[in-house]
Amino acid sequence: MIKTILFAISFSLLLTTACSKQIPHPPEYKHIKVFSNPDNWTFSDLGRLYAALQFTDQELQKLKDSGQLKLMVGGGIQSLPDDPLGTELLKMASLSEVTPGLAPVSLIDRYFKTRRDEDSKSHVDADLEASIKRVYKGAKDNALAHYLMAYLQIEKGNNTDALRHLKKGNSIKGFNSYTRERYLAIVDAAEFVGYSKYTARSHAFINLVPMSTYITIKDTCVDLISERDTVHVRKACYLAGKQIEAASGNFLETMIALSLQSIVIEGSSLPDAEKKLSKINRKLKELNGLREELIKIPPSSFTKDLELEYFRILIEKDEESAVRYVIEVVKQQTSRD
Repeated sequence: MIKTILFAISFSLLLTTACSKQIPHPPEYKHIKVFSNPDNWTFSDLGRLYAALQFTDQELQKLKDSGQLKLMVGGGIQSLPDDPLGTELLKMASLSEVTPGLAPVSLIDRYFKTRRDEDSKSHVDADLEASIKRVYKGAKDNALAHYLMAYLQIEKGNNTDALRHLKKGNSIKGFNSYTRERYLAIVDAAEFVGYSKYTARSHAFINLVPMSTYITIKDTCVDLISERDTVHVRKACYLAGKQIEAASGNFLETMIALSLQSIVIEGSSLPDAEKKLSKINRKLKELNGLREELIKIPPSSFTKDLELEYFRILIEKDEESAVRYVIEVVKQQTSRD
């Protein structure tokens, strides 16, 4: 299932609607395990699995009624962007969170996702602006807060202020998109409404990365470079990519960070541009090599316990450590056989 989730996230094909397989809600390990073998499913089936993993309105209401901040955030994160109850949960949690962090950042990511889906770039929604300013006011020690402000300034046409916020974010030792907290919140919410240990973690893994936020940061740099292509701008965007890379704990975040760096470096006059690109390409080759090793592992080698251990290492350390662990365990099993 790990391979299936990686593939599904990478190609964003989870929302396919038609399906031939009957999958109950919530699905159990035996239903998810079918997707370990690519010969046993279609993209339509994968879409049905994703739908079966979603919280129902009744479950979201139960999370709301709990009054527990973490449970409300977990429910809001995984709900579809156009689900009003999911948005309500994140808004309630954002207003209740003493130190702005996971809740408002998750709400911001939801707004970004909606804007991308609707291709809405004509104006910044008042709720989105208020959420960004709330994070900025309460979490100035997080580079993400400054990158979000850079986006806001770009949208308002204030390129100079956008660059200033990028540079400020780069000067801070720490970027946090709350990926680990997202995962744990979804796991807690899923288990609260009755999901099994394995299903809760599979679902949390699918929703691990706030993709729309990362895409927005990248687009902010692209827009700024198009308006003001100077060495200072490219350097600031490159360093933002390095900041994100240093904080990333999974392949997807790392690849986004490397992609941003590549976009900035290519066609630039930055010092050691070719050397930087070579380093990026080596890292991408290393990550792709690990992914290929993982994909080559026979589905029969993946047990429930092995995948649960993968999820544990992913959150406690990082995804590279989790993948290397799985590869090593399978190698040992093969040598014994």
